[in-house]
Amino acid sequence: MSEHLSFESTQAYKLPIQDISFYFAGENEAQINNLIGHYIRKKRKELGLTGSQIASRVGVSQQQFSRYEVGISNITLPRLFLIISKLDMDIETFLNDLVMIVKRLHTQD
Repeated sequence: MSEHLSFESTQAYKLPIQDISFYFAGENEAQINNLIGHYIRKKRKELGLTGSQIASRVGVSQQQFSRYEVGISNITLPRLFLIISKLDMDIETFLNDLVMIVKRLHTQD
């Protein structure tokens, strides 16, 4: 399988994480959005914040932020990093947690 950077349904790309290589295709996009969204919701609730509060800090509507949390809408990388920073997390912690999210996704297949 060749490496690609897009989530087109007919293509897959290789994502090496730690000692495992994962292959993702378009059909995995919804799963990834869902897992990241649930992660964001969990972190927000741990801080005792509402979706409206974080949405305001990030500069999106509460409805859009809710779409991120339930995995309906894609989050751009800059927006994701902004959300993470507004959740008082550093990028390194998020990326370490993301490794676990991807491993969980891989074990569900």
